[in-house]
Amino acid sequence: MRFSGILGVLFAFGILAGDIALADDVFGFIYIPAILVCVFGTLGLCYLSYGALDTLQALSSLRLLIVSPGTIEGLDRRTEVIRGAIVHLYACGVIGTMISFLKMLAFTAAKHTFIWGLSPSLISCLPLFYAVVGSEFLLRPASRRLDGLLRHVDSE
Repeated sequence: MRFSGILGVLFAFGILAGDIALADDVFGFIYIPAILVCVFGTLGLCYLSYGALDTLQALSSLRLLIVSPGTIEGLDRRTEVIRGAIVHLYACGVIGTMISFLKMLAFTAAKHTFIWGLSPSLISCLPLFYAVVGSEFLLRPASRRLDGLLRHVDSE
């Protein structure tokens, strides 16, 4: 086990969870359709881009944020897939946000009045929130960790 990896996960997700817990409405941060678009959209795009086996191997290497590695084959390919997943996750976040805004505008058009509320707008931005959290709190650190391991293996 990597002590620094455990501390990093606790700090990053602990601060995020603490901020969300201090909000007036914790469930305002949970929107299942946005989570589904981000998670399964990213997985689907990774499957299309890199294949199922490479995607699953790259996802299994996320454990290296916490666990010390033994010998791992294909670190360069796993790093490539995780970097691609970052781009796909951001794309799914943007698409999910656009879908939410279009649904909100379609609802206001059906009511023949434009109602602009802060709450629906913020819920529409949740896919972007999930994309940033997934990319910058999980995938990018994993990519950097794999890069470091790859440089360590190459230097030996």
